[in-house]
Amino acid sequence: METLLNPTKTTPKITWDALNGVLSITGYSFPENAKKVYDPIEAFIKKLVPYTHALTLNLEIHHCCSSSVLALYRVITALGDHATDGTQITVNWKYEEGDEDLERIGQEFQKLSEIPINFILV
Repeated sequence: METLLNPTKTTPKITWDALNGVLSITGYSFPENAKKVYDPIEAFIKKLVPYTHALTLNLEIHHCCSSSVLALYRVITALGDHATDGTQITVNWKYEEGDEDLERIGQEFQKLSEIPINFILV
């Protein structure tokens, strides 16, 4: 497993498991500049997905700001662009029970991107 971004008080941990095709984003996401955090991840996905048959995105965000919400949406849509190419895309949206805001954000992402999202209580 490769760590693409180490967590801080304001940024999530982002890892890539090449053996299993799993990209994980876990933790808090309210960086000063969300584009700086997520643009490289979006570029990584666009570069990687054409060479893989399946990719899983595990999202377990505990708190995020509005700029992170937009950046995460771009990450999910980058995956969706390749779902039509035959790449099997799985998105697991993990959220804490009672966190209606993050649950609602995930549901909106699913509607807008048309990518099925698995909602998992943690």
